[in-house]
Amino acid sequence: MKLKQKYAILILVIVIFISLYVRQEVACNPPYIKVGSSCCLDQNNNSICDKDEKSITGKIVEKNTISKVIDGDTVKLQTGETVRLLGINAPEKGQVYYKESASRLRELIEGKKVFLEKDVEDKDKYGRLLRYIFLNGENINVKLVREGLATVYIISPNVKYETELREAENKAKNSKINIWKTPEQEGEKICDNRCIGISYFHYDAEGEDCKNLNDEYVIFKNSCPYSCNLTGWCVKDGSSREPFVFPTFILESGAIVTLYTGCGVNTDRSLYWCSSGHSCNAIWNNKGDTLYLRNSKGELILSYSYSG
Repeated sequence: MKLKQKYAILILVIVIFISLYVRQEVACNPPYIKVGSSCCLDQNNNSICDKDEKSITGKIVEKNTISKVIDGDTVKLQTGETVRLLGINAPEKGQVYYKESASRLRELIEGKKVFLEKDVEDKDKYGRLLRYIFLNGENINVKLVREGLATVYIISPNVKYETELREAENKAKNSKINIWKTPEQEGEKICDNRCIGISYFHYDAEGEDCKNLNDEYVIFKNSCPYSCNLTGWCVKDGSSREPFVFPTFILESGAIVTLYTGCGVNTDRSLYWCSSGHSCNAIWNNKGDTLYLRNSKGELILSYSYSG
């Protein structure tokens, strides 16, 4: 056999041999995703194979890493999505135990891979994922309530762990730990920053702030087990503008009230600053500002600073 023919046969054998071992490119069509050299089902579109999404309880959940704890009931995932912990409400900005609650949640899960379990609803009106968080088989939502760093906040139809949450809250109440240390002095029910806090702050209105005043607002909440008389209280920003003064107003236990920058008709759930007299009547600076809340005696109840 000629030398050239021998080389040709050898090259052909090598090509056949390589073709038997080289992995072929796999194309996966949704809802399948590619993992290694094969496809797997990913029906909830979170880039994790469904078969890998089972916690030790056997429930279908999502795996993800907590990149940042925002506060005691809100976290950010490695994917960039924000999660609101279901069934609980942690102290709001400016309230006593706000820092402790956030710090404890940070200690428990920040930077760690956790299981996220949803209930009936997937997201809230702000676009945040609604989830129960599990780490090492423990329900972190329930743990925060049991430690007195959050209260039970059940909104139907998301009631999957209501029994466990209420049992945990009763235990914390009976132990009178953390937020259950009622702020009372000589029998008087005190309304301070352990009661009144900021539930949500929307300081950057959509579009042009000066023309969309009622999309600039702050939501206050009363977290104490009794009502608070806010009549004569005032809200002010970091500038020298005139403050908003509460009209005759009672904020019931567990209730919220939204203070809008623009004009409108006051109700028991909505109040209007009706800012006017300036070239731009927006109150809150998008690049950063400070909110001051004082009671009718002029005492500072809370201050909250933010940066845009």
